[in-house]
Amino acid sequence: MKPFFHSVNKVIFLDGDDVRRAPMAAALFKGFARDNPLLSLWHTEALSAGSGKFTVGGASPDKNAKAVMSSLGVSISSHRAHRLTQSMVEESSIVLALEAKHLEYAKDHVCVEFPSYRNRIITFFDYLDAPDLKFDILVNSDKVSDYLSFAKWMEELLPRLVYQLRRDTYLPLLAKGKGLGSAVVNGPAKIVTNASQAQEICAGDVVVCVTNQITEVFGRGKIEQATAIVTDSASEMSQLSELSYELNIPCVAGTGNATQVVQNEQQVVVDTTGGLVYGSNQNDD
Repeated sequence: MKPFFHSVNKVIFLDGDDVRRAPMAAALFKGFARDNPLLSLWHTEALSAGSGKFTVGGASPDKNAKAVMSSLGVSISSHRAHRLTQSMVEESSIVLALEAKHLEYAKDHVCVEFPSYRNRIITFFDYLDAPDLKFDILVNSDKVSDYLSFAKWMEELLPRLVYQLRRDTYLPLLAKGKGLGSAVVNGPAKIVTNASQAQEICAGDVVVCVTNQITEVFGRGKIEQATAIVTDSASEMSQLSELSYELNIPCVAGTGNATQVVQNEQQVVVDTTGGLVYGSNQNDD
């Protein structure tokens, strides 16, 4: 399963030790993103981390990595290695592992409490749909020439990476209303027009209904499981506002036609900061 993005806020490059390849990749991407119109608009951050198994927290970058990056006009001297944490995964748009073994270790040891975050970690090459490409270079090498080759190779792949990120941010706008809260969440839409349908709400669903008086009409129990609520109605928002605040459920109200334009079980993205509901291009492949 590939990630989807509303915007690309933070990209993390993951390696075993976070002193060679990962900080080099992050630094190169940061410079590339700064000059890219879309990524600069999003203020996209680039970080690096170690999977944990071979990471020494606070370690300085490898001397050859610093020398090669300096020769390219990029300094990584201030970088200090750190282990990938669950909060880092939660705050990231995507974590790109340079090797499959680091991906598996991070998934099994970092995303324990919230396994859904595992979907945000993917190998660099799987994300580029290029599984045959490997970063074997620098695995067992201390040659400066290999460090330089790695940097040059990464520079060549960055436009392809940015293209993929841009492609994955295409989300068709379905409805617009007034946002309650400040969040961007996703989930399958559950169209609710009667009490029977309300009983079918599952944890993680985006409830799409006509009325803002949702708990008065359908009851409170199942509604509390919703990851977001979207309504057609534009009036009498007091109850919905209270529900959004009390249960910390993002809501978009007053769309006028969400129940007509959103399909039941359709994957949607709800952006309460703009009161927007998008169709998601997330897919299983």
